[in-house]
Amino acid sequence: MASTVVITGASQGSGKATANLFAQNGYSVVLAARQPERLEAVAQDIRAKGGDALAIPTDVTNPKQVQELVDFPISKNWLNY
Repeated sequence: MASTVVITGASQGSGKATANLFAQNGYSVVLAARQPERLEAVAQDIRAKGGDALAIPTDVTNPKQVQELVDFPISKNWLNY
């Protein structure tokens, strides 16, 4: 079972590149960013290449959203340690 990594800023730039790199190396990735459409596009691209990706729109300046970023994958047994 692969490990899971949470990546913020994953919808573009270095966050997107980092997400792709981890996915290419067998990690499951939980993607966070403020723009849902871009974020989901990254997740779909990773899945199309055979990776595991979960997109969770998140504004990291909002504590409630950050808590949801942590809680949701755990509640769905999506995180692998």
